[in-house]
Amino acid sequence: MTGQVKWVKITTNMFDDEKIRIIESMPESDSILIIWIKLLTLAGKVNANGFIFLTENIPYTDEMLSSLFQRPLNTIRLALETFKRFNMIQYSDSNMLYILNWEKHQNIDGLEKIRQQGKQRIERYREKQKEIDSECNVTSNVTERYSNVNPLSLSLILDNVTNIDTTVTIEGEENQKTEEKPKKKGNKKKYAENVLLLEQEYETLCSKITKEGADRCIEILHLYKGSSGKKYASDYMAILSWVVKSYQAEIEKARASPAAKKKKELEGVKW
Repeated sequence: MTGQVKWVKITTNMFDDEKIRIIESMPESDSILIIWIKLLTLAGKVNANGFIFLTENIPYTDEMLSSLFQRPLNTIRLALETFKRFNMIQYSDSNMLYILNWEKHQNIDGLEKIRQQGKQRIERYREKQKEIDSECNVTSNVTERYSNVNPLSLSLILDNVTNIDTTVTIEGEENQKTEEKPKKKGNKKKYAENVLLLEQEYETLCSKITKEGADRCIEILHLYKGSSGKKYASDYMAILSWVVKSYQAEIEKARASPAAKKKKELEGVKW
């Protein structure tokens, strides 16, 4: 299901159509029409030129549609038989259900644009993963890649993957949506003499490890780079890859100190 669609086109004179008017005169007409609308929206969600399937290799059965639409199985079968008799739906040789004249009723150019944007979104995500792999110097195997990363660092890495807006502009449609635009990264700021971060990166650190923790991680990296002469393509990725872990070790060491234990014991004493 590449590039799911948030809408399908339904004309205002839908109920003037002869087939719809005949269906309205039939028993269970309301349920049949609701099933028709649900089929249209499902075809839009799948976005495969009117085909309706669970996956490309698994067609929907009557029982599956009954469960999905929350309608009795007999009503589903009555509706499907009616739609087939009126040439509203058809089944492929592989028993795949599809809406007839889908191209006539829907904006195919717009749907194709959404499908292509879905593919591009996946490609951008994969490229972002490659950047993370390169800067963290990890292997391409997913299991091995994250097996030694502490949970907090992993959470920060995953948060760094930008969510892409899937809305598009469809020409000729009354309800136009804003075309996808990549967000500008902006300029990096100097948070210490040797540490540059995007404002969004700094805010992410603050939200995950508090402002105090973020500032301490920046200080650790600043001191290390100043004393070693080390340079990083991304200070943010350096913080994720090892500085956070070093900061957490400091916290644990402080908690285990005799002074900290004594303070904890005193706090537990009732005066």
